[in-house]
Amino acid sequence: MKIIPQIRIFCLFSLFLFISGCSRHDYTTWECRGVFPETKKFSFILDGSTMQFDNRQLKFCGSLGNSSFFDEMCPEKIESSKVVFISKKGDFIEDLHAYRCSAL
Repeated sequence: MKIIPQIRIFCLFSLFLFISGCSRHDYTTWECRGVFPETKKFSFILDGSTMQFDNRQLKFCGSLGNSSFFDEMCPEKIESSKVVFISKKGDFIEDLHAYRCSAL
């Protein structure tokens, strides 16, 4: 069975696009403003499964529902992680400090 040259070119081009899309490096920068108890501002980067801010790098420990948990060393109970981030709402909670964030 002969493959029409146009179909062959289309298939090769589609394969190239698929392969080149696999090596993309995605990250998101977020800007946050304190809600309680202070109003300080900061930004952080979500890069794959790591969160980077204030010269710190936190690992993704897991998620429950919409809440994602990050810590330097993940605890047995992810709920006790240092940072809770709810990306749908933009809520960032560390210790007793709450921040409202938006993706840049």
